[in-house]
Amino acid sequence: AENYLALFFLELARSRQNRLDQENFGLMGNNQLSEILAYINQHKQDVTLSSVAKHFHYHPKYLSALIKKHTNKSFSDILQGARLQETCNYLKNTTYSIDEIAHLTGYYDRSYFNRMFKKNFGMTPGEYRKQMESDKNRE
Repeated sequence: AENYLALFFLELARSRQNRLDQENFGLMGNNQLSEILAYINQHKQDVTLSSVAKHFHYHPKYLSALIKKHTNKSFSDILQGARLQETCNYLKNTTYSIDEIAHLTGYYDRSYFNRMFKKNFGMTPGEYRKQMESDKNRE
């Protein structure tokens, strides 16, 4: 009977340690994920999944799965979002041409840039800029 009790407590301690390890990994993983997302944002003009994976010492497929698991978005979605947000900032706050803005934000194909912008904002970059200018004039 003592052996069963000892086994029970040993198993209970092992289970508790596994749970603590998982919680610590979750916290560490979220911190690492924040660093990864910041890196993507800082290098959005020319970053690739492979370059991020290499920088953080992950296999690209593992990194892709990690990003998807914790953000519910793909690497491409996150990169696209960062680029489009920067595009909006340029359209609102500069007089750069739309071609210049596309290039600055990592889009080298103007028609793809227009399609992605319209898909996400329901208007072209030019229409967006006009709307922002008209909103500023009303203030």
